[in-house]
Amino acid sequence: MLQSQPDTFQLYSRRHFAPAMLILVCITLFINASGQTSGSLHLSTGYAFNHNFMLAGNKVVGSQAMVLMGGAGVKFPFMSKLYFETGLAGEAIFASGKVGISRYNSRSFKLIVPLYAGINITSGLDVALGTIVKNNRDILDFSIRKSNNLRFELSLMGNYSLNKNWLLTCRLNHNIGTPKPFLTHDPRYAVMAGAAYRIFQKNKPKDTDQSTE
Repeated sequence: MLQSQPDTFQLYSRRHFAPAMLILVCITLFINASGQTSGSLHLSTGYAFNHNFMLAGNKVVGSQAMVLMGGAGVKFPFMSKLYFETGLAGEAIFASGKVGISRYNSRSFKLIVPLYAGINITSGLDVALGTIVKNNRDILDFSIRKSNNLRFELSLMGNYSLNKNWLLTCRLNHNIGTPKPFLTHDPRYAVMAGAAYRIFQKNKPKDTDQSTE
């Protein structure tokens, strides 16, 4: 049976809590300066994998997973080309691999809070870099009394607008700092692709004050 390491990731998550909160504060500060705040629904699928590694004296090989993710996001533009984006999503992971001579298959479900800072390269293309925060343990195994509850992933995202409402999306995710036992059920690297549908776009009201002579 795979056992988790008790304290490593708990210390890691504490160390990265302040930066995550700073990003949230920045998002809040820039909301009032936002023009064309927009919201969208998205659905993506992808492939996740690990390089071979050692776990409790056994070699883990062929560790991979199929991933299905769906959720909603809100984009807060500021200045002329920059934006912040956050939201909430659910992720189903169907993993498999081999530990020593034993094969395994697992299913898990994660809740995701993405935090991105991006730039609009053209009117239809943007890229963003950020972090994804999600439960490390499966929802049914999540408890504040346990360690290693959360995990963080670096994420590079790209969006291409097909028209006013539809976008193509892609993500490259790289897990950072998670103890090895958890990587068998949610691999370190992921490549995701999908589509998004813009459900609203709110333009910032123009200043109606006019000077009079």
